[in-house]
Amino acid sequence: MKKTTAFDRTLPPNRLFLGQYQQDWALYFAAFRHYWSIRGSDTTARPVYVDLAAAWPTKISNTFVFDACLGWSGICIEADPAKVPDLVRERGCQLIDTCIHSEDGFPVDFASSRDSGRNGIVSGPSAHSVQLNCTTLAKVFHRASVTQVEFLSLDVEGSEAVVLQGIDFTKPVPQYHMRFVQLKCWSRGKREQG
Repeated sequence: MKKTTAFDRTLPPNRLFLGQYQQDWALYFAAFRHYWSIRGSDTTARPVYVDLAAAWPTKISNTFVFDACLGWSGICIEADPAKVPDLVRERGCQLIDTCIHSEDGFPVDFASSRDSGRNGIVSGPSAHSVQLNCTTLAKVFHRASVTQVEFLSLDVEGSEAVVLQGIDFTKPVPQYHMRFVQLKCWSRGKREQG
């Protein structure tokens, strides 16, 4: 009889893939459906995902299925204070409630709103903004003792390059291994899936 682990899960038939463009579905079926065949024999360590910026617990979430259905360990990063309580209540991920930048301690004014179209970094303080001191993605990984990330979902409204500059990719021995990175890019004034 085959010994089962916490990771031997099948997805229920109802709709659990919630990614805005079905990125979670595509990634699951392309890479993680047969997860242990690509992971190797180590079935003790839980796979890790990082969701930056997580926004809502389920709405257009690229990581919900990995968290709630597959039991992965996750880090949800969300700078908007209006969205943090729902993430705490409804997700099992470790929550980092600040912005990510290439420079640790970088100060920003952040417009907070439950509506995604009205939040983000702004050019100066306003009645609906809070001041945040950003950290780097490398510091988040270090504090969480993460060296391998199976899936990084990165959607920060055009600041993706700034976020990734917070990791030193020039070292001869990489500090972090990321198997799959899904990001959104801005080009020619239009948002494109990357």
